[in-house]
Amino acid sequence: MNLKNLPPTFAERYTLQERVGAGGMGELYLARDKTLNKSVVVKFILGDEDELSRRRFFREAKIQMRLSHEGIADLIDFAKEPVPYIVFEYVQGVTLWQYASQSGVLATDEAVDKMIQICKSMAYAHRYGILHRDLKTENVMIKEDGQTKIIDFGLARRSDMTSTLTKTGVILGTPAYMAPELVKGEKANKQADVYAAGVIFYELITGQQPFVADTPIAVMMKCLQKEVPDPRQLNSHIDDGLTQIVLRALAKEATDRYISFDEMVNDLERWRKGEQKGGRATVEVKVPEVKSAGLTTTKNNKVPQQPEDKPEEEKKTTFTKIALLLAFFVALAWYVTKSFAEPSWHKAVA
Repeated sequence: MNLKNLPPTFAERYTLQERVGAGGMGELYLARDKTLNKSVVVKFILGDEDELSRRRFFREAKIQMRLSHEGIADLIDFAKEPVPYIVFEYVQGVTLWQYASQSGVLATDEAVDKMIQICKSMAYAHRYGILHRDLKTENVMIKEDGQTKIIDFGLARRSDMTSTLTKTGVILGTPAYMAPELVKGEKANKQADVYAAGVIFYELITGQQPFVADTPIAVMMKCLQKEVPDPRQLNSHIDDGLTQIVLRALAKEATDRYISFDEMVNDLERWRKGEQKGGRATVEVKVPEVKSAGLTTTKNNKVPQQPEDKPEEEKKTTFTKIALLLAFFVALAWYVTKSFAEPSWHKAVA
């Protein structure tokens, strides 16, 4: 969108100060709100404006109007004139990605505290039927007091919506945080947001994402084909209880993940209480079998001396699935590669 013709102060109250970033759908500017006498963030449509982009843009505003929670950035205003815009509260602080990059691997108790806050905010959004669909460390702000705020509901949608405002062939989300079912093109659900939260948790306690590769396509292929590496191999301070929690959130099958963020919060708080007593908390959660570094880790965390070979029939089934998925990825390769001109896993596609 061309903002050159926009007056210095528009809508009789907002004065733009500087461009602060861009998301999957819009570009963001820091501005001064004369009416409220405080700084705000103004979002404009990114790129060319058409009917579809306008509908998607204002869907974000209508969705976020329904949310009022201390852990979610507030929507202040939105309008179509003089140009389509949405105004959000300005959150003073840094993104969780910046915070983690500066701090390195977070202490487990701090990581758990941040995850409990994030999960409670997402539980609230889910209770109102709102899916975020692009939850990641860059979409979580850390305020100066250490509290978290979730931002950018640009890809959000109501869980009961049957219509779509997505262009054919467009992938929505950020590959490193996308659940396997989303990579395969299936419809987003609550468990996809749970998976994204699991990636965030894994990142905070290990210093890296579960799947790392040179291209977005390679990241998505690993998500489908590889098991999540055991976080204890990257951080010896992670105990069995936390391992089970993060691996359940990152289960390949959506039905194996937490049913809700409330359930995940419950396990995190149980772990924290056990930690406060001075012991290594063991939280009994259902977690699928995990394979890592050539070893097979079972639910009881026992590692057999030699991994068993897959049955021949299972190998054939896996090969067939890969062959089918290959055609899918070839069709998407051009689009995704174009969208990721720079190799950053923190950019959303859409």
